[in-house]
Order: sequence, then C-alpha cells, then structure tokens
Amino acid sequence: MPYLRELEKTRSSANLRVRIIVAVQEDLEVIRKYLRFNEMNADAVVDLRSVSCKLQLCAVPYVLLVDESGRVMGNWQGMITFPALNSMINAVQSVGASTR
Repeated sequence: MPYLRELEKTRSSANLRVRIIVAVQEDLEVIRKYLRFNEMNADAVVDLRSVSCKLQLCAVPYVLLVDESGRVMGNWQGMITFPALNSMINAVQSVGASTR
C-alpha cells in the first residue's frame, strides 16, 4: 500500500484536513502491525467482515478520506494508481480551499 505513504506525506505537506480510514476484511492487529512495520499511517483501521456484503465491498483495502465533519471526501477499493490518487487529493484540496 505505498499510496498510503504518499497520501500521508501529501496530507502533511499540504495541511489537508482529512482523516485516512483503512477498512479491511482481516484481523485488525495484523493490519496495524503491517502499517507500523511499513511506516504507513492511518487515523483508523476498521474490520468490515461483518458488513462487507451489505456494502458490496469486493476489494481490499477500502480506503476513505473523511473531512473534519465526517463527510467522505474520497474513497477507493483495492489498488490505486498515483495519478488517480493525485487527482483525488487535488479534488479534496479544492473543496477544502473553498470551505475556508
């Protein structure tokens, strides 16, 4: 999940006011250890096994960008390309700039 590292770096340097939530269908402690070992940060890691069928999640991880008010600003399932990630970050930045 190298895109998480890139997202965290961009969030810090651009002062993006969003939270990164990683939703998985695996043991949370295993994922937390993986994130720590790979020096990746997420504000929350949640286990979706009990609701994945209801939400029609078919790829993991499922990552959400959530603003301070709890509004989902962006999301994706599975792998994401860096151009697509940059596009999402730019969209979040423009929304954030228009609400300040």
